[in-house]
Amino acid sequence: MAAEYAHYDREIAERIGHWFAAEPLDSVFLVGLAQMVKAIRKEVTPALVEKIVLVEEDLGWASRTELLDRIEPSIVSHKQKREMASVEAMLGDFRNVVMGIDEVLVQLQQGKVRSVLVKKGLNGSLQQCVNCSWADRTSDPVCPACGGGRRNVALRDVLPELVRRYNASLEIVSGQSARKLQERGAMGAWLREFEKKEYSASA
Repeated sequence: MAAEYAHYDREIAERIGHWFAAEPLDSVFLVGLAQMVKAIRKEVTPALVEKIVLVEEDLGWASRTELLDRIEPSIVSHKQKREMASVEAMLGDFRNVVMGIDEVLVQLQQGKVRSVLVKKGLNGSLQQCVNCSWADRTSDPVCPACGGGRRNVALRDVLPELVRRYNASLEIVSGQSARKLQERGAMGAWLREFEKKEYSASA
C-alpha cells in the first residue's frame, strides 16, 4: 500500500510539472489531507516547490463551486503575499530595475524589459504612432522614432499589447502592494539578463 501511495504521489507531481510546462501558471493549489498533499509536494521538481500552495483539508466531498468557495481565502492570502513579495523585491533592487511609467515604456519598447509590475487601475493616456506604434506620454504630435503621426490611446489598453509584442511578462498588483508601488511611480520593470550584464561590466 505504501508503494502504491508513493507511485500516486510521483504521478501527480509529474502531472503538475506538465501543467507548468504547458501553461504560464503562477501557482498550483494542492487540496487534501495534510499527509497526502505534503507527500505530493515532496515529489515536485525543486524549481517548482515554491509555487505549490497547500490547503490541508479533505474537500473530496465538495462540488467545484463549494471547493472554490472554501479555498478562496487561501487564494486571496497567497495572491496578496506574492504581490507584496514582488513589489518589495523590485524596490530593493537598485541595479536591475527601472521605475516610473515613462522610463518603463522606453526600456520596454527598446526590448530591454523582461517583466513589468504595475498598479491595478492605473489610468492615463499615451500618444501612439500610427506607423511604428511607438508610445509615450509626450504631447508631441510627431513620433520621435519614425516621424509619423500619432493618436491618443489609453495606457491600460496599450500596455498589455506592448508587453506581448516585446515578449515580456506583466503582473498587476492591488491593495497595499499597489499603494507601495504608487510611491515609486506606480510602475516598474526588471531588465533582461543581457542588460544586467552590461551594467555589471560597466560598474
